[in-house]
Amino acid sequence: MFLAQPRETSAARGGDRAHYFWLYPNFMINHYAGVMDTNLVVPLAVDRTRVVFDFFFADVSAAAVAANRRSVTVAERIQNEDVAICESVQRGLASRAYRAGRLSVRREAGEHLFHRLLAADLRRGIR
Repeated sequence: MFLAQPRETSAARGGDRAHYFWLYPNFMINHYAGVMDTNLVVPLAVDRTRVVFDFFFADVSAAAVAANRRSVTVAERIQNEDVAICESVQRGLASRAYRAGRLSVRREAGEHLFHRLLAADLRRGIR
């Protein structure tokens, strides 16, 4: 996937483009100019996960330390925004008003693919 980044993010990440890769079932690689970070999603319970982040920088010289720290700060801000969104979704799913429905073809292709892959694994007995 190839997405343009907001100006503040691209300034800290050293470019105006990012590449996002997902390895089923729970590993993500985010690549920016000179920066790569990984996210490993570890299930803890039906409604809880832990995400382990690692950051890798092409330039680890003393001169690059401040820029690398800004990149981590941007990543943490984005992750905190995502946590808030996920917690809100979990509250909604747990509410009495929620009923399962179809996924949005336009907005939830990734979720649909994940569900298809998971269903295939469960049919084969892989966990």
